[in-house]
Amino acid sequence: MRIILFILLFPLSCLGQFKTYSISELDAAPKIDGVLDEAIWQQCEIATDFVQIVPSPGQASNFKSEVKLCYSQNSIFVGAVLYQKESEILKQLTARDGIGRANVDIFSFILDPYRDKQNGFAFKVSAAGVQQEERLVNGGESGRGDISWDAVWSSKVSYREDAWVVEMEIPFAAIRFPLNAKQNWGMQFFRLNRKQNEESYWSPVNPQQRGFLAQAGELSGIENIKPPVRLALFPYVSIGYQQLPSDGGNSNKFLRSGGMDIKYGLNEAFTLDMTLIPDFSQVISDNLIRNTSAFEQQLSENRPFFTEGTELFNKQGLFYSRRIGQRPQNYYTIESDYSDTSRYTITKNPNVTSLYNSFKISGRTKGKLGIGLFNALAAPARARVFDKTLQEEQEIDSEPLTNYNIFVLDQTLGGQSFVNFTNTNAYRDGTHTDGNVSALQLKLFDKKQNYLLDLNAALSARTGETSGTKFIGEFAKVSGRYRFGSRLRVLSPSYNQTDLGLQFDFNEIFSRTEFAISENKPKSPHLQFFRYSVRSTIAYNMEPRVFKRWQLNSGLFFLFKNFVDLSVEVESNVLPSIDFYQLGAWGRRLQTPSYVFFAVNGSTDSRRRLFWSYYGGYGTSTVPRGLDYISFNNGLRYRVSNKLEPSIQFDFTNNRSNVGYSFYDEGIGEAVAALRFIKEQTLTLQMQYNFSPDLNFTGRFRHYNSKIRNQSFHRPDALGNWMDNPYAIPNIHDENFNLQNIDLFLNWIYAPGSRMVLSYKQWLNDAYILNTSLDNSLMQNFQQIIKKPKAFEFACRFIYYLDYNRLRKPQKRDLIFNQ
Repeated sequence: MRIILFILLFPLSCLGQFKTYSISELDAAPKIDGVLDEAIWQQCEIATDFVQIVPSPGQASNFKSEVKLCYSQNSIFVGAVLYQKESEILKQLTARDGIGRANVDIFSFILDPYRDKQNGFAFKVSAAGVQQEERLVNGGESGRGDISWDAVWSSKVSYREDAWVVEMEIPFAAIRFPLNAKQNWGMQFFRLNRKQNEESYWSPVNPQQRGFLAQAGELSGIENIKPPVRLALFPYVSIGYQQLPSDGGNSNKFLRSGGMDIKYGLNEAFTLDMTLIPDFSQVISDNLIRNTSAFEQQLSENRPFFTEGTELFNKQGLFYSRRIGQRPQNYYTIESDYSDTSRYTITKNPNVTSLYNSFKISGRTKGKLGIGLFNALAAPARARVFDKTLQEEQEIDSEPLTNYNIFVLDQTLGGQSFVNFTNTNAYRDGTHTDGNVSALQLKLFDKKQNYLLDLNAALSARTGETSGTKFIGEFAKVSGRYRFGSRLRVLSPSYNQTDLGLQFDFNEIFSRTEFAISENKPKSPHLQFFRYSVRSTIAYNMEPRVFKRWQLNSGLFFLFKNFVDLSVEVESNVLPSIDFYQLGAWGRRLQTPSYVFFAVNGSTDSRRRLFWSYYGGYGTSTVPRGLDYISFNNGLRYRVSNKLEPSIQFDFTNNRSNVGYSFYDEGIGEAVAALRFIKEQTLTLQMQYNFSPDLNFTGRFRHYNSKIRNQSFHRPDALGNWMDNPYAIPNIHDENFNLQNIDLFLNWIYAPGSRMVLSYKQWLNDAYILNTSLDNSLMQNFQQIIKKPKAFEFACRFIYYLDYNRLRKPQKRDLIFNQ
């Protein structure tokens, strides 16, 4: 279900004025128990009259909501009474920060303390009592933000015959705000009635207008509060056991580690986050694949330190956090050079780079200038190889000592406009290559936030290489029923941001033009919303100036009134393309065929017990013999109860027109390309059981298989033509490639901010290449691999939250508010 698109694009028929709320200071703090029976709540102003955004934009909510606020010198308190029959309240349990698409009612309290209309905080509570906090950036993106941000706050939920009640305490230490005598914050309340799929806001939101936080209400009345000392320590200790299979038998070791995360408020605006001796072992396994592209696979970031609060550092897309702690650059070289087991034994070859420490400082001044500083120091990695002939062990450098840095200045200019300067650099020990990128971005919106002008320029410098430049210019209409835009990007041949970022195009002039129309009042009685878009993309190689590709895309999106959605997409490479990357390392081009591709995807109503999401695509190309491309995936999720929810996902792709680099032939001194059939299959099983809001179990099994069957080999000519240049060799490069992972986690939040994590991870120590079984089905591969020795790891980690404000000697004023 594509509710997000609906919310972003659905116009409101009417838009009210921004609302205001005047908050009162407490004489005595309420007890956070979900019962609003203290006298203070009777004295508070009531925020009510919520307005729908879904399913009837602009109309009054069908469900009465009453919200009250008050504050002390330490916290802001929220009390909400959300009226509906108790029998209709949906209470599915989820893991913390996992309430987004669950079958549960939700209340959210949203703050924009700097009133810059670009950055904010959202504190959400489900009717089952589960918490979720989010950092809102780039105007809030319809109230859905970064859930990797963590804060420590309190909430309780209770039920009445006619309502459910939420009580929250948000410590001022959990947020940042300017040091003013009188505070004037942006504020919003949100409510989701899941049974009716009704979403409503206190201050009306017009999704036709870009910028969610710009439409928030105002909170006034907070006076003379002093930002508290923001000092929190998160010491941890971890123990475990690991077994790795090897040629000489299993390698076993006990795991012991300890470290600490530190959060310290340097002042009311800036925070220092530091991790000492970090241990990132207890994260879910990567969804690795057999990568046949010319570029690296982009992996998701699952390490908390690199997901929380990094939005400022990646505003220009220059920071790929997986660079830090990545696989050592010489890992595969060592595996290849010392693969002869009759001569060598690789006794140690680290597959990740350890970190000594990492820290980040970020915040925003009273003048709304954001400043960020990030630093990470990665330890050198060294492999050990035993030479059986010399009967001695040698140590080989695999990754040098590396220091990574990011510096950001981000000035808001009013509305959603801003100017941003970002510098990233990586300094490596010794004679290894250093990299530095500096970028300046100016993003301007008109007064009504309808039109956007985006200008971006960057300069890269690497040791021993020519400096490179990047320029991006975009003009777009970003609000209203009709939207359009044009974007130009120019990358010089030597521009390179990969030392700390990602880059998938080089030496290129890229132009994209698009147009979209959305309709919120279709004539069909069953159709609630639709969107149509068309896009044209043309790219040239910059030096020499050669055509690369011309791609056309057209798409339709439908959302029906029963909240079933359907998308249809057509994509075409109108002319044969020239690929400068597959054989680029040898200075050669490769022509790829033109094609037409058609896809359909959608999902059922996610409120149902059985939820189905699907995707199916078919393409045909100009490769001889009319070879085609087929792709589909199906996902099923079944809600057994409010606590148990299993799911299964199966992905299948059969690409019978793939042309790419196969191998380098030393005999002729050339790279050889192949026309190949590539079949990929992935089976993923997941299960989640939530015992309570603070205790949950998650499990995942993933099996990935890729089969490569080479149909013919070719020596492309200088222009990239390969069809008429066959190369006859024995076919010894077919593959049956497999990966398999099991991840089990038991997560217990035994106190606010403190948790215990039990984990079990099992994986193939390396991918299994079953080239003697090319005709295996996915199940046959699974049966063969299940018998193979696996690497596994069992670990237990304790993390304890220590807050300075709770540890220090209570002051007289604190005693009043903690009674």
